[in-house]
Amino acid sequence: MQTPADALAVDWYELRSGELLKITTVDQAGQITPGQVAVKSYGDVARDYAVHPESKFVAAAGSPCLRTTIGILERRSVSADRAEYIGKEGNRISARVEGAGVASEVQEVYEDPEEFSRIVLPALRGCPTSIVATHAGISERAARALLSGAANPRPSTRRRLVELVRWMVPDQGA
Repeated sequence: MQTPADALAVDWYELRSGELLKITTVDQAGQITPGQVAVKSYGDVARDYAVHPESKFVAAAGSPCLRTTIGILERRSVSADRAEYIGKEGNRISARVEGAGVASEVQEVYEDPEEFSRIVLPALRGCPTSIVATHAGISERAARALLSGAANPRPSTRRRLVELVRWMVPDQGA
């Protein structure tokens, strides 16, 4: 291929099935066309990068940085509520503390099952139910059930609720 445009004329194959595919840089607007895969051009990637949300900074009011955010940004504060060793390093630390050699590379993560009800739910109860529901991607009825303790959230909903609480709680170190 001499130019990026040449890639559009080349035969492409799906890795697992071996199916013949064509690629396109035309926006498919979410439509799936059998035998065709939409890819981003270098221009698409550059344009997306220029307006991507900034995760390390917040707007002056402390709200998330969006594409429309303007002005001077502030560093996003991050506060840890616990330390957790995972992966090889965590396993090695545990093994060394116990005086044993490292036998496997298994990742083990232990979580406090009461943490959500002890920390997250009390913080969310001061927030309007509609905001909890919107941020969690659930109905207001489901949000009321969660806040009352009558229901347990799915892991994906739990992650979104923890994220909401992190935005709500001011930096404790300042």
